[in-house]
Amino acid sequence: MEGIARYTWEISKRMILANPQDQFYLFFDRPYDEQFLIAENVHAVHVFPPSRHPILWKIWFDRSMAKALRKHRIDVFFSPDGFTSMTTEVPQLLVIHDLTYLHYPASMKRGHLSYYQKMMPLFYKKADRIVAVSKTTRDDIVAHFGRKPDQEIAVAYNALPEQKPYPSRSIISEDYILYLGSIHPRKNIIRLIQAYNDFREKQPSKRIKLVLAGRKAFGNDTLDTVLEQLRFKEDIIFLGAVDEETKYNLLQQARLFVYVSLFEGFGIPLLEAMAAGIPIVHSDDPALMEVGNKIGKVAKSTDVNDISSAIVDALTDEDWRRQAVKDGKDRMADFSWDESASKIYQEIAKLNKSN
Repeated sequence: MEGIARYTWEISKRMILANPQDQFYLFFDRPYDEQFLIAENVHAVHVFPPSRHPILWKIWFDRSMAKALRKHRIDVFFSPDGFTSMTTEVPQLLVIHDLTYLHYPASMKRGHLSYYQKMMPLFYKKADRIVAVSKTTRDDIVAHFGRKPDQEIAVAYNALPEQKPYPSRSIISEDYILYLGSIHPRKNIIRLIQAYNDFREKQPSKRIKLVLAGRKAFGNDTLDTVLEQLRFKEDIIFLGAVDEETKYNLLQQARLFVYVSLFEGFGIPLLEAMAAGIPIVHSDDPALMEVGNKIGKVAKSTDVNDISSAIVDALTDEDWRRQAVKDGKDRMADFSWDESASKIYQEIAKLNKSN
């Protein structure tokens, strides 16, 4: 599970297990896996249609979900994916992960962008309570939508699931710099590979590869063209989407983690790198600055030379590397699914009490 799906499940799972006195209805837009039925107080409901298009989103939330909420006599609707039902009177708690559609509209498909531009202000107004996944996102919401009357927007961070003890195995035989995440223009992949090539041009004797692990999303038309022009293109490895065991081993063996995204609402890959004990280079995006907390080397996201220089510094400054690993491990204590689930449950309880 990626981003929002991971957040949804980690929060829901903990609320379910911590509150056996409550009944939890999990609504799916497709046939569900039995693994989600983790306790006797869980009820899984398949709600048609599969919501993979703006028109289907509206049908699913405003018709199908409104009907399902009535049928199952739901007290509070927890919507962790940023959408609300505009046609129900059931109190709704909305989680907003980021406002990408405002800051980087070119990173979205045209139909999706149009839907977000029209509906997000309405969702914000309709929701009874709001949760943001970072202080940066909270401040962004307030700046664009204003404060809701008599209500502070709660912040409930992402965290990492418990790591399974996967057996250690070598994925890449040589030293490498690692990127984890989707291959998408908003992730700044073109500047990343250009910065890597620039670093290798300056230090051609430094034999270290760049490994990118993640699914290839839309909008990558120019990526292959840029890649072909690079002198060290043979040392840039695109693995595609990887499973959890492969990701675990990639993290354990990397020399450096680089994440220079143009815009984020949080930045889970930084947590994965810190937990694995890898020094980090990240961009000056505000959410990454918040999560990174001055632990990683920071580079200007739009400056290839600055990214390249940060990579050089992070690979060669051994004193900094040792301190960065220690600080990263310490920083992990600030991110807890249990704590975030508790905060969200408190917000739900306020709605249930007032209902």
